[in-house]
Amino acid sequence: MLTILKGFTGLWSARVTKLVLVVLSIGALYWYVSSLNEQIELQQVDIDAKEQQLIDKRAEIVSLKIGIHQANNATQVALTEIETREELAAQRLRVITTLREQLSDFETNLDKLEQADEQVKRWANEPVPVAVIGLLNNARDTDQNNTSYKGSKSITSSPADAGLFAAYNRRSNERRHGVVNRKALSVTEHVQF
Repeated sequence: MLTILKGFTGLWSARVTKLVLVVLSIGALYWYVSSLNEQIELQQVDIDAKEQQLIDKRAEIVSLKIGIHQANNATQVALTEIETREELAAQRLRVITTLREQLSDFETNLDKLEQADEQVKRWANEPVPVAVIGLLNNARDTDQNNTSYKGSKSITSSPADAGLFAAYNRRSNERRHGVVNRKALSVTEHVQF
């Protein structure tokens, strides 16, 4: 390049030529470095955007993990509650079975007593006096008032207990009278014990 410049002008000295070349080289380097800086800045902006996306995705993953953990806890609580209810239902079933067995035993013993003892047979055939019915109703009302204040349940508070009680009374009436006394049953159905 120097030879070309010397050939055209002939006035150029080696120092001036070197100085021009150095200035051109510096300008070219400056332009190249500024171009690289622009590319680096663009890449840095792109990297920052990707890092922000990564942070957002990590936050989504953390929130999903928390949601899954809460759902697992809720499922575990629901399963525990179901198991507790099943155990309670099994206990109630055992109690009902025991009560039915006791009722059957009481009925068998009453039948035996009715057959064996003449005095028990006469007692079983007599109707319940109205005064006794009134006394039992009064006792029941008092018991319900007391249990409503205490928040506890009376013995025949559930429909199942009331149904067993009514069935026992009907069977007792049928057994005591030999045939179903419809008039006595219709009266006792309206009487509350």
